[in-house]
Amino acid sequence: MSSRSGLGPVFAFEWLTRSRRWQGYALRGLFVLALLVALWLVWRSATGKQSLTTRQQLAEAGAVFFATMTVIQLSLILLAAPAATAGAICLDKARGSLAHVMVTDLSDREVVLGKLAARLVPVLNLIACALPVAALGTLMGGIDPMALTGSFLIAVGVALLGCSLALALSVWLTKTHEVMIVVFGLWTTWLMALPWCWMVSSGTWAPYWAECSNPFWLAMAPYSAPRRTSMVEPIVFFLACLALSVGLAALAVARLRPVYLHQADRVPKAVKDSKAAAWFRDQVRWWPGPSLDANPVLWREWHRSRPSRVVRVVWGLYVATTSVVSLMIIHDCWNVDTPGLLGRVMGSVFNGFQVSIGLMLMAASAGTVLSEERVRGSLDVLLATPLSTPSIVRGKWWGAFRRAPWLAFWPTLIALATLPSNPPGRVVAFVYLIPVLILAQGAALAGLGLALATWIPQTGRAATLTVVVLVVSIVGWPIVGSQMPVTSSSTNNQHLQTAVEMGSAFWNVGFTTNLIEQYRSQNGMPGPITDGALLGLVGWGLIYASAAAGLFVATLLTFERCLGRTSGRLGFAPHVPRDPRLKPVIPIEELDEVMA
Repeated sequence: MSSRSGLGPVFAFEWLTRSRRWQGYALRGLFVLALLVALWLVWRSATGKQSLTTRQQLAEAGAVFFATMTVIQLSLILLAAPAATAGAICLDKARGSLAHVMVTDLSDREVVLGKLAARLVPVLNLIACALPVAALGTLMGGIDPMALTGSFLIAVGVALLGCSLALALSVWLTKTHEVMIVVFGLWTTWLMALPWCWMVSSGTWAPYWAECSNPFWLAMAPYSAPRRTSMVEPIVFFLACLALSVGLAALAVARLRPVYLHQADRVPKAVKDSKAAAWFRDQVRWWPGPSLDANPVLWREWHRSRPSRVVRVVWGLYVATTSVVSLMIIHDCWNVDTPGLLGRVMGSVFNGFQVSIGLMLMAASAGTVLSEERVRGSLDVLLATPLSTPSIVRGKWWGAFRRAPWLAFWPTLIALATLPSNPPGRVVAFVYLIPVLILAQGAALAGLGLALATWIPQTGRAATLTVVVLVVSIVGWPIVGSQMPVTSSSTNNQHLQTAVEMGSAFWNVGFTTNLIEQYRSQNGMPGPITDGALLGLVGWGLIYASAAAGLFVATLLTFERCLGRTSGRLGFAPHVPRDPRLKPVIPIEELDEVMA
């Protein structure tokens, strides 16, 4: 075997093919456009405050732009890094191309490091695209150059860790969305460590390691907690991410061939329920379920298409955590005399987090309702059946939407427990609008995942775009609403600002619960903000419901053309005129005589 220097031919091939795709250029262009729009919104909001001088306006606009750019950049990197490498190994295993690579003279190091480097370069290009916009923002003042350098070091560290973690998981797992779900679960645990410490200590204290390990807090520390950090903490954060990335890459190199050979020799087995899950399933067999005769596709999605053990563990941890914390908050809310911090404040924060995280896990699965069947080849079998196209689309949509009612269960109970005695009708309307809006968002998300899975043949890209759209809506609408100019003399702007912020899945549920908590503690709510929140809940509910219906109809109209299915049904072939020059066919009754 000849020794080669560098990353090897795998990197050359992967980088050559990826650099020719227009999606990478479009993503970088949209990212820069989003930063420029954020800069314009910040400037427009700062110039609307006439009480400040010009120098103060510039400094304030620069500081706010730094915070906005940091949030957008870190949020995108947390999504783009694992999405870029989630299917690096598992897709080759599903297609069978990894077996061809194994019989060549390529070493495991060349395969793993080549794929990692080819997918890491576009993510680093995203970070590099933000440098000119950040340099443009420094002209306004208010941006500390050391804080800006630290934020980019943190972003590069997160990119290295996200790509290497997803690649290492791709060695063991077999599906792209499973890798993304596990990575998002680990991200959630990591980012929720600091808020959980604040929740336990009543918002007064958190360990220093929890603060410095949170990328958002560390990047914003020069402004939110001055003189508590320096350049040392971002450098240590970057070095720690680099060390973890090297360890994960070395682990992937060492276990690539043994894991692949073990999975290739193993006979696939059906996913079985554990004893606890089997007992629970026996207890709830009386629950209504889909009928096999009514819609076979939905019946299969409901009963047979079960997630793997890893995905079930992630969803089980999510259900267990949300159930325990929700019960603690509800118990604290029922303490009418002296409700604790959980009942007074943390119910709204936890509602926002659990809905956002649940929708993110749902988005990772919604974009793969057709992509995984494309790889396995079972989609061709489904399309060859006499099932109608509307029944197939309905079954797939319901299969992606079925987890949405659970996401609305605990937030609604927390809002009901927060209600005071004899509340007015407006406060009660907030409680009933919370589950409606969550279901509308889940329906739109299921429709978006199904539409992208129909239109995009590449496995994993549909799930990535679905998650990206969800996170952009969660983070983007509060940023757009907060940067709208609000004057003290007019309440229309306050109505509009609050209504725009309600488009976020975190904000509409969390802020609505916070308004109920304010009414319980202060026996009243601010009028303009309350009116804007009510307007936003109703308006965004209609928008999400219309988006869900529009995406479903668009998927139904393009399903056959995108997947190559004919609209004709079995037994109803179109009539073709007979050519008189053809000889008549011998009747079947005379065939035996002719053969005799």
